[in-house]
This record gives sequence, structure tokens and C-alpha cells, in this order.
Amino acid sequence: MSSETILVVDDGKENRDFIVKYVLEPNGFNYLVARDGLEGLELARQYHPDLMLLDLQMPQMNGMEVLEALQAEQLDIPVILMTFHGSEEIAIEVYRKGVRDYVKKPYTVEEMYDAIERSLSTARLRNEKDQLTERLINANASLNQRVRELNILYNIGKSVTALMDIPTLMGTIAEAAVQLTSCDECSIYTLDEGALICRAIRREKDQRTYRVDEVRSDALAQRAIELGQPVVLTPEEIEAMRREKNRQARIAERQRKTKELWLFKTGTTVADCWLTAEDRLANAARSA
Repeated sequence: MSSETILVVDDGKENRDFIVKYVLEPNGFNYLVARDGLEGLELARQYHPDLMLLDLQMPQMNGMEVLEALQAEQLDIPVILMTFHGSEEIAIEVYRKGVRDYVKKPYTVEEMYDAIERSLSTARLRNEKDQLTERLINANASLNQRVRELNILYNIGKSVTALMDIPTLMGTIAEAAVQLTSCDECSIYTLDEGALICRAIRREKDQRTYRVDEVRSDALAQRAIELGQPVVLTPEEIEAMRREKNRQARIAERQRKTKELWLFKTGTTVADCWLTAEDRLANAARSA
């Protein structure tokens, strides 16, 4: 079964129905139908079919005018021309307008199907060539990227041998990691007697590298160290981590600013005071 779409442009209902019923549907082609040249041109613009079966003689806009419009708009659609008047002169003229095949009316199912297969085979080969070219371009781009990465790693290697200053070295590694991965931020960790120590942070948005030397809790970094390989998160996992981080931050903030409401009543007056836990302990000490 074919997945290509064929546009039939013919003002004759019998011709359209014949092609659809006996050629296109039995062979699994998708199809569009137009009753004149104007409608056919509009469908070609909208759907860009894989092949157009175009009648030569039609009212409003004939086949030649449709071909000229396709050329003017640079719509690269293979065309099979259908005509009662097959001749060498017509073949030469339509060839100049991009037509590579035509069939004379009346035609048989086999004649039309063979013409369709010839045109689509050419289009398939061209598509395969375009896809191969695109793959080669992508492969070349990947190769260039790999060369760039190797150059960066080479420069890091030279830095390692030349630098005795560990903090500076960690900053250099962070900068290189950002260049290699095109990430927004990079943190460099080392494992020291079981403790996870953040050594450097590189933030691309401000083009700065921050030297850090403190123990931090980072589940992702710990996981990468335990696995000994990169840890790649899905967008859903990243969003879940972001929500959990925000939740933990809110909890910590509430704990830091926990307040108690004390009410004091004198006659008809009520005064309320918000005290932090630290304030309450201090007041208790002063009272003692």
C-alpha cells in the first residue's frame, strides 16, 4: 500500500471517477480531486501532493496555465498531463514546463498506473538522495562538534599539567563543561572522605565562574558518582525536582520564621503580638 498523495485535476467527472475507482483506490494511494484548474492550483498550494494528474483542456484555467502558475510559484510537484492530442510538439512544450510524462485519452488502467509509477519512482529516488544528503550534512556537523570537543578536552589536559592551583583548575573544568554541553549552569563536585564538596560553579548568563569550597547535598551529583556515568533527566523529572526544591525551600523559610500568636486582653481591648520562637525564648529568659 502506498502512502503518497495524488491530486487529480480534470473537469470531466467520468475521468475523475475512473482514475479514483480503478487506479488510485485499488493501489492504496491517497488522493485529492479538483474539478478545474483553479481548484487544482489551490489544492496544490495547500497540500503539496506527491503527484498531479492534470487535464490539458479545462475551462477557466487550462493545464498549460496551471503548469505556468506552478513554475512561477516554485511548487515542485511532478505532473502527468492527460490529453486527447498526444504529439511530439506537445511533449516538447510540456517538458519545458516541468512535465515528465503524459498519457493520451482514452487510456487503460495499466497505462495510467504505469505512468504514475514512473513519475513516483523518480520522485522517490530524489527524496532518497535528499535524505542521504541531509544525513551527510548532519554527520559532518557532528564530526565538527566532536573535533571541537576534543580540542577543548586537549586544552583542559594542558591546564591540568600546568596548574597546581586546584581551585583555578576546577574553574577551568567548569568553563569547559559549559562550552561542551551548551548548558546554563555547571557545578563541579569532588568526593572527599564520603562528603560531597562543591568546588566551582559556572553560570553562563553572567559569564562568571564562582569558586566554592563547601559541603553540599546534591542528590543528582551523588547519583552520578555512584553510577559512574552521566545521569540524564526527562523534562518531567526536572519539573518534579524543581517543585521539590521549592517545597523544601518554603519549609526551611517557615521554620526560620516560625511565629506564635499571643493575645493579651485588658478590658475590651485585645492586642496581638507575633513572636518568633527565638524571641519567645529570649523573653522567657529575661522574665526569669
